[in-house]
Amino acid sequence: MFTGLVQAVGTVEKLELLENKSKRFWIRPSWKETDLKLGESIAVSGCCLSLVEEKGPLLGFDLGQETLDVTRFKSTRENEKVNLERSLRLGDRLGGHFVTGHVDTVCALQSVEDSDGSWVLWWKMSDSAARNLLVEKGSICIDGISLTVNEISGGSFSVCIIPITWQETNLSYFGVGDHAHLEFDLLAKHVAKLVSK
Repeated sequence: MFTGLVQAVGTVEKLELLENKSKRFWIRPSWKETDLKLGESIAVSGCCLSLVEEKGPLLGFDLGQETLDVTRFKSTRENEKVNLERSLRLGDRLGGHFVTGHVDTVCALQSVEDSDGSWVLWWKMSDSAARNLLVEKGSICIDGISLTVNEISGGSFSVCIIPITWQETNLSYFGVGDHAHLEFDLLAKHVAKLVSK
């Protein structure tokens, strides 16, 4: 379980194709964490992955076919920036919202608008059937970042990004057309499941 509060931005240094057709990502984080343990869960751009190996400062994560099928990682390139967050510990403050690290779908950046020192980002969802999981002023997790839905229009929605979020996450590296991971609010998914019965 995570909060969507990014702790570091990492750089994908190497992509390794494994024998079973899965991939291993080698990521150089910007943090100086020293108590990492093999097998622990880390949200990599909002996708919960297990740390499988450390080589000096580089962290290794294996991605199976299912993960590659449902995330944007199938087209990830070297030098790409990713958001990193370690899992919650008992007693931690919950500053964002509950994030599972299970990617629901991807969204594409449509536009970036400067708004008096902040930025309004419009995103287009690839899964139009999931529109009912979006609520204005409700929580959303984009590429591992806990954000608030600003406005909804058809299959698109906007979020407002304040300067500290712009500076401390990978959003400033995104260009129009780039894809991000999307995880809907856990409560919204449970309610939708209940009312659909």
